[in-house]
Amino acid sequence: MRARASSHRDQLRQIGVRHFVIAWDDVFATRLFSCSTDTGTYGTGVTAWARAQADVTNFVQTQFISTHADMGALRSQAGLLSMPRLWLRCSARRW
Repeated sequence: MRARASSHRDQLRQIGVRHFVIAWDDVFATRLFSCSTDTGTYGTGVTAWARAQADVTNFVQTQFISTHADMGALRSQAGLLSMPRLWLRCSARRW
């Protein structure tokens, strides 16, 4: 899953996109994870979703933004790029 998301960001970078936002506005912390592996990794409830979101945000920052000098700062709020559903489905199992 990380490879697919990284490929998507690389494609956007190739066409000139230099600023990314991870929009968490479509993630509902009151819902259970869709994959039992994620539940095992992060737990349940609001704190679990916060841990998962921090994990994804940190991964994007360290493995993509920080490795390209021409990239703008990563924003973690509503905006340009929304991938939370892609990232948080069975994330621990597929990463």
